[in-house]
Amino acid sequence: MKQITVSTNDLNHPSVELVIRADIVNVLALEQTTVTFRQVNKGQQEVRFANLVGKDAGQTDIVAIKCAHPSLRVEYSKTGFDNPDHPRIRITLPADAPIGRFSEQVILETNHPRKPTLTMLVVGEVVGAIRAVPYRLNFALTGVPSDVVRQVRFNSTGKPFKILDVTCDVPGLQTRLEEVAPETAYIVTVTLPANYAGGPFAGKLVVETDIPEQKTVEVKMVGQPRRTPNLELP
Repeated sequence: MKQITVSTNDLNHPSVELVIRADIVNVLALEQTTVTFRQVNKGQQEVRFANLVGKDAGQTDIVAIKCAHPSLRVEYSKTGFDNPDHPRIRITLPADAPIGRFSEQVILETNHPRKPTLTMLVVGEVVGAIRAVPYRLNFALTGVPSDVVRQVRFNSTGKPFKILDVTCDVPGLQTRLEEVAPETAYIVTVTLPANYAGGPFAGKLVVETDIPEQKTVEVKMVGQPRRTPNLELP
């Protein structure tokens, strides 16, 4: 409800109040615009469902689906996959999906004259036997003459493994490998030395393992100048 006051030149009615009421009807939308696959184990298939909602949902069909991700499978059933009351959109992450994080925008084309397209974001992560914590290292380039040290822990979820090699594609950064628990946990220390002369960077740390289905594990590394607040004089 919205109330508006209008001024007039009528001496008997110098102002008039108008009350506006409106009912907002959702014609067509997705029940959820983001579908999430949280830490799915490699080799495990996961399925999620979505549905159309709104006044015209029952009379609307999806006529085409655009999804560029090579592993995700998005399907539509006019009558529902198990019964008429079941959601009509099925998103499948197959067992052979590659390890790593993903984010994919799926476009659903409809036969609705006012809502020709609907957009859904599908995000998630496929994890292997080895997990890196954290999965990203941030370095602040402060210009202060002291080393900046970050660490990544590589753990096994139950399968023994060995780290065969550690590489870093950012020149000037130093790495050191330490075995914490035999064939179960390792720590890689990455040092940005005090005499680092390079500029901002975006690179990766790669460890090579002896597990055939997870030969490498990657960790992103970012180095940016630290932002300093703007001081304004009174």
